[in-house]
Amino acid sequence: MTSAAQLGSSEYICDFAVEEQLRKLKPTSVVDFGSGGGKYARMVRQVVGEGCTIAAVEGCISTVRALDEAGIYNSVKCDLLQNWLERDTGHYSVAIFGDVIEHITPREVRHCMKLALEKFDHIIIVAPLHDIFQDGATYADGVYNELEKHK
Repeated sequence: MTSAAQLGSSEYICDFAVEEQLRKLKPTSVVDFGSGGGKYARMVRQVVGEGCTIAAVEGCISTVRALDEAGIYNSVKCDLLQNWLERDTGHYSVAIFGDVIEHITPREVRHCMKLALEKFDHIIIVAPLHDIFQDGATYADGVYNELEKHK
């Protein structure tokens, strides 16, 4: 059976690239925007270790509850990334925008990146490399998430 790694799938390639960036940057604090299932928190813990503080910023309340229960983040905030970037006054090592910026408009992306450049030493962005039009998503628990719409 052929693995995703052997086929060079984008998920494998992006995960490898993010792991390498984390290994080289050795962040002490990470904010994971659009945290979803917590994939990047697990990756940070594996690569950097427990000494790194990891915050989740997630807009879907049911996902926030699941992340709280999982206990993989030091803190979990229910907020839109645009709002969090405007309100938060902290400074952090790394921002991870993992499959999230395609869900905001191009104007919002520019505004958010301007704010993020002031707040983070480094920014990691993972996004589709081609247009993928997607409406909101319905999860296994029946919750519809409008924030999954690609803009």
